[in-house]
Amino acid sequence: MYKTFFCVLASSALAFTFREDYKHYEEANGWIKLHKVPANWQDARLRCRAEGASLASPSNSNIRNVMISVMIAESVDPGLGIYSGIHSTFANGSYSTIEGVPISDLPVSWATGQPDHVYTENCVIFHMNGTVEDVQCSDAFEFICYKKFEALTMNKCNTVDNEYKWDVRTSHCYKFHRLGLTWSRAHMVCTAEGGYLAVINSDTEAEVLKDVFAKYPKNQIFSTYQDSAVIGFREWPEERSWYTVHGQTLEDAGYDKWPTGQPDNAYLGGETQSCGAIWRTALLDDVWCNQQFAFICEKDPQYSPNIY
Repeated sequence: MYKTFFCVLASSALAFTFREDYKHYEEANGWIKLHKVPANWQDARLRCRAEGASLASPSNSNIRNVMISVMIAESVDPGLGIYSGIHSTFANGSYSTIEGVPISDLPVSWATGQPDHVYTENCVIFHMNGTVEDVQCSDAFEFICYKKFEALTMNKCNTVDNEYKWDVRTSHCYKFHRLGLTWSRAHMVCTAEGGYLAVINSDTEAEVLKDVFAKYPKNQIFSTYQDSAVIGFREWPEERSWYTVHGQTLEDAGYDKWPTGQPDNAYLGGETQSCGAIWRTALLDDVWCNQQFAFICEKDPQYSPNIY
């Protein structure tokens, strides 16, 4: 009897594990999080994906009802609504969810007079009365991320993302992103994953990042720049000084090693090099903030993201 009871408890704990900033809703058969900080549609989609979820759509009546109840509970402005995963970015007027479900199959109706700009408004917001409205994708709205239920297990890095690997030398976890992004997008992705762009706090940690980078040869990196990876520091132009994402100077953080001639603040199309990266040697590099680089995220296993 005791063995059976233990198994039930263990199974229950496993089943409801995802992220501490998401709430499980049995009716929706998954986890939901409302982002109160407005974003444009593409940034909302990217943030949800980085969190291991997707931009929520009222795909069935149960999910629709939970979305409405969350909007009411969180005091979303009824006149504004929230972004949904419904869009027509692939073809004007052809609305479907991110998962490819056409809007005609969803339990929603267009608000009066909508859609009114099918050639210029390719994204769709969801109102708490169950109606939808087309808007410009560059507009900023609150949004909900949704993760469909599946049995998941927290790893040693306190995440279900098994691409984060724990390193005994620092007792921190690291993840290498092969697909290049700009520094600001990389920062957003790391934060959404519950971490941050990696910060080097010692020579030992520099060796850790060097080893992480070495696992990915050039032909596995999807970026023009295959020998540099963005990490968590950048220049504050007003001071011409370099600071980490934790607000420390490089010296205070514990690592300030550049190769000869760096930082060189090279120009490219009028853009100076104000963002931070490392070479494969783990020496520091200044890079262009508007160019796309591979990047390394770091995660403290003791940290769990909060709802915001």
